[in-house]
Amino acid sequence: MNNTVIQHQGIISGSVPSHQMNTSVVVNNQPQQQPQQQQQQGNTNATVPSTVTPHPTTGPVPGAGLMPQRTGPLTVIDISYQYEQRFAPPQLNVAQLASAMADHRRDLLSLVHQAEQAERYANMCYLIRTLVILVKGNVTREERNLFAIAHKHVLSAKRAGHRALLNSTTVSGKLGAVFRAHVEKDIADFCETLISFIRQEILRPELEGSLEHRVFFYKLIADHYRYLAEIPSRATENYARDASIWYAEAAKLAENLPTTDPIRLGLMLNYSVFHYEVLKNRQLALETAKTAFGKAIDLLDGLDEEDYKDATLVMQLMRDNIALWISHEQAGALGNP
Repeated sequence: MNNTVIQHQGIISGSVPSHQMNTSVVVNNQPQQQPQQQQQQGNTNATVPSTVTPHPTTGPVPGAGLMPQRTGPLTVIDISYQYEQRFAPPQLNVAQLASAMADHRRDLLSLVHQAEQAERYANMCYLIRTLVILVKGNVTREERNLFAIAHKHVLSAKRAGHRALLNSTTVSGKLGAVFRAHVEKDIADFCETLISFIRQEILRPELEGSLEHRVFFYKLIADHYRYLAEIPSRATENYARDASIWYAEAAKLAENLPTTDPIRLGLMLNYSVFHYEVLKNRQLALETAKTAFGKAIDLLDGLDEEDYKDATLVMQLMRDNIALWISHEQAGALGNP
């Protein structure tokens, strides 16, 4: 059996391919308090409401102020090109942006789909972030899914390269260490910028959002803190604590979703992976995955065809992880490596 732990990175949604997507449903629920921000020294840590002391995003989104001054109206190409030069979205004048692009939301969304079809995921990131700024964080389900897909593909390539370096026997010495540090900084900058963007542009206090919306983006933030925690050189920066906080809050909100809901199942799948790979708590990882799987399995027959397909797709990944982890536990009990 392949020893690679499987995690949920897809989204399940209408016109977007289900194998590339995270999952979500809409459930009526009372608004939940958003994670608050409070100054704290050290790296940018994210926390959630209640007893945990939050700390802020440190200043403006990286790359702010890079948009050149101009007197004419902005266009999609102007903004997309600027994103391509600096990646992190600048702090554009919202009034100017809205005036220039108010009639172009559909066109911009079409460009996002074209970038996906062309597998130009960096361009897709620039375009979807432009759209988020345009609509002031009030994204639709489709736009939200495309946002996650774009960033997943860009980061997956970066993480794959980092894993290859860690497993390489030819990359060594001082130059090898310098190159690994460069790759790790690239991943860290990407994750931190994305987290900052979500908190500043999407999870703003004035935007309550639906339960589905909040669980989706809480999970996305938690996932990226987990990726940061997996970087060896960043182990002392409390990213594991931040991931744990956001996963826990997302799981608390997700209790109001059906147990067979794909976004809830995907969240619990990734939460269990976090317990296993980052916190090294194998027993809790198994319990988390088994509980989510068990609560959903008996209710699958009541789903329609589309929901059944979406739920079972995530549950298959969860079952594969459970089987892998049990085999590791049994091998350890027998004294095998």
